[in-house]
Amino acid sequence: MDSNFLRRIYVLVFLLILSFAVVVARAVYIQHFQYDFFSVKAKKQYNVPIHLFSQRGAILDRNRRILAFDVPSYSLYAEPRSMSFADKEKAASLLSSILGKDKGFIKSLLNKDKAFVWLARKLPLDMKVKISALGIKGLGYRTEFTRSYPDNGLMCHVLGFTNVDRKGIAGVELFYDEFLRGEDGVQWLIKDGRQVKMPIGNELIQPRDGLSIELTIDEVIQNITERALSNMIDRFHPDSCWAVVMDPFTGEVLAMASWPNFNLNEYNKAKKEAMRNRVITDMFEPGSVFKIITAVAALEDGVVDENTEIFCGNGVYKVAGHILHDCHPYGILTFRQVIEKSSNIGTVKTAQMLGKERLYSYIKKFGFGRKTGIDLPGEINGSIRPPGKWSKISISAVPIGQEVGVTSLQLARAVSVIANGGYLVRPYVCARFLDKNGSIIKDLSMYRNRKRIISQETSERIKEILVGVVERGTGRRAKIKGYRVAGKTGTAQEIVNGVYSNTEFMSSFVGFVPADSPQFVICVTADTRKPFHFGGVVAAPAFREIAEKSLKYIGVAPTKSDGQHRPNRNF
Repeated sequence: MDSNFLRRIYVLVFLLILSFAVVVARAVYIQHFQYDFFSVKAKKQYNVPIHLFSQRGAILDRNRRILAFDVPSYSLYAEPRSMSFADKEKAASLLSSILGKDKGFIKSLLNKDKAFVWLARKLPLDMKVKISALGIKGLGYRTEFTRSYPDNGLMCHVLGFTNVDRKGIAGVELFYDEFLRGEDGVQWLIKDGRQVKMPIGNELIQPRDGLSIELTIDEVIQNITERALSNMIDRFHPDSCWAVVMDPFTGEVLAMASWPNFNLNEYNKAKKEAMRNRVITDMFEPGSVFKIITAVAALEDGVVDENTEIFCGNGVYKVAGHILHDCHPYGILTFRQVIEKSSNIGTVKTAQMLGKERLYSYIKKFGFGRKTGIDLPGEINGSIRPPGKWSKISISAVPIGQEVGVTSLQLARAVSVIANGGYLVRPYVCARFLDKNGSIIKDLSMYRNRKRIISQETSERIKEILVGVVERGTGRRAKIKGYRVAGKTGTAQEIVNGVYSNTEFMSSFVGFVPADSPQFVICVTADTRKPFHFGGVVAAPAFREIAEKSLKYIGVAPTKSDGQHRPNRNF
């Protein structure tokens, strides 16, 4: 046999053996060193995950009226690898006008070397029907859920909202997100070699729906409160205004409203300024409303009684070189009259007898300078400096609500102490968690965490003084026929560029009704300008409207003409 021929045979055999060795080596390498990589790749190619979306829990008011819930929507996707060039051209051309998206953008998605791309999320049913009628191959839908708020802007600052993935990003939706959102599931389907889905799966994780939440808020009282603010806006044109309604015995928030507000279903169009829940985020000097704390401290410590006479300097009083004025030149007033007529001088003289250390201790007892602990995001502490950091004139400022920063919720809680007989309560908005059948999973009522901070006797004495404020003093516009009302006005100059403004004011009224059997504590606050800037003029009428309509709603009849009153509520 020819040696050259044999040489060629040997070379061929060698090459065959070498090729086989390479194949074997490659197979061994893949099996032992890249097994995990190719196993995952194969699984992705032949196993298709189908996302099973959980349903977010609903939010209900105290009477289980629906305030927020999930509605089905349809998210459009494409499978570019299974689409022909003609299919992609047709899809891009027809979908651009329906979806309101650029044709080139849709083509760029369809030209990706992917098995799956989203084209549009959360479409309504009518749009799904319209697109399905086009008969475009390679398109599909997955049912998701969209958050819906049937009352649009009602209690928008309390409810908050979710993003496109239904994750809470404000209000109750954010604070209780982990309970509301539940957990999504997944179904794995199998594809054959032609990428056709088979109606079988080898793994299923069922979705777990979120819990629903029942709030302490009453939708009717919330409507009453928001309408009262709207009427205030129409009449006095404040830059902003807000109000809170509480049960003074439990801390349950029955209504909480701020203006400007926004539509929860179109939150992405809202201005940032409109998204603030001013009841808990805005700090202001309360002015004369704060005289309630000074009065409580003086009576509780026995510094004065209701009939103690105080000379009010005929409207002028000098403290450490600073001249303090009253709106009217009062002479001698009883302590009761000092509060009824809101005398700055009489209040400061009382505080001087009390002393700054004792006054400060009562301010802290009432919870000022720290969060109330309400279950809503964004609450601030407020501000109160310890006596060691007071200036020489602070004793003439703090007792009348200057050099102090508070929120309206802090004021409402403080006045609740007077209404409920001396207990500091914790405000809250979430009453209980419910399952999808409405059964109670957990009761979150927190009012048992109350703490007595003043005596029953002192609370009753202050209550009568606050009734006098409405009957004979600065709060006359809060009077309601047939009911005894207790409350206090506040008008405070705003600080603008570091100095007190003569044109911009914070106007407020806080009180409770009926005085003899309190159902509501209501605090109304407005950022106002002259000439409509007094708390008794701007805020008191809104208080009256909220209180009167809310009492009628819950069926509390007016007091009989014989002067008899309902007994005080007990815990």
